[in-house]
Amino acid sequence: MECRAAADGGRTDESISGEAERFTKEGHAEGRPALDIGVNSGPMIAGNIGSEQIMSYTVIGDAMNLGSRLGSLNKQYGTRIIISDATRARLTGRFVVKPLGEVVVKGKTQPVAIFEVVSRMKDEARV
Repeated sequence: MECRAAADGGRTDESISGEAERFTKEGHAEGRPALDIGVNSGPMIAGNIGSEQIMSYTVIGDAMNLGSRLGSLNKQYGTRIIISDATRARLTGRFVVKPLGEVVVKGKTQPVAIFEVVSRMKDEARV
């Protein structure tokens, strides 16, 4: 849903990547880690978890875990936004993506195809 919202809302990968870069630069000055984005699509459960005293909103599920693992691969690949093949399939005709290969992330036994989001596809280039 996040990818669809970003794509439909006119946010480009450049603006998202630019925000991540700005956040990272400001964060380094404050001792925060870099912001790298990993996106996966699939079934997840989102909601408030906790008690009346301590409540937090979170997302859980296998698809969420994969997205998190993809985010941590950005440093290795020199990228800012890595998406799974499941997410790439949902963005057909909207973004230019570059295949990065397949990886087996922690907790998985099957390889997952991953892609870097390169740019938003120009209207005249859409089929």
